[in-house]
Amino acid sequence: TYINGEGATINGLEATAKTAFSFLPGWLSGFGIDANYTHQIASHVGLYSALDGSPLPFPGLYSDSYNLTLWYQKYGISTRLAYNYRSRYLSVANDSYGEPIYHDPTGYLDGRLAYTSPSLKNVTYFVEGKNLTKQAERYTAGGVRLTETGYFGRRFFVGVTYKY
Repeated sequence: TYINGEGATINGLEATAKTAFSFLPGWLSGFGIDANYTHQIASHVGLYSALDGSPLPFPGLYSDSYNLTLWYQKYGISTRLAYNYRSRYLSVANDSYGEPIYHDPTGYLDGRLAYTSPSLKNVTYFVEGKNLTKQAERYTAGGVRLTETGYFGRRFFVGVTYKY
């Protein structure tokens, strides 16, 4: 049918905080922190396990996520270290055995260091690292059977940007 279903309701809560530590003396005043947390729940999903008829969560909806970033911005130096987390979520309602497939929790640590010279304010040199903790994407069925693993490895970038 052309209708996906009767619909679901998603409710949640998000909290965000950001501050610069400008009250600290000297070079320390360039530090800051960003943080946020999200919790969300779906109800009236109308999706059930093919194995035992138990209700399943809304596909693709992780219940918890948070991001934490420590940064520094002063004297032409710009740096950040960021951790991003997502909880387990339903990926597919049933595989060929009728089991639901879940995406396991993931957490990524990324970092970046950049420098802009006072004499060349439109040129920035940077080095960046993604997935510094070597996190893999894992999918499991029945809570125990590994169905898929995706590993993209650590990635490093070095570059120069020019703004005019």
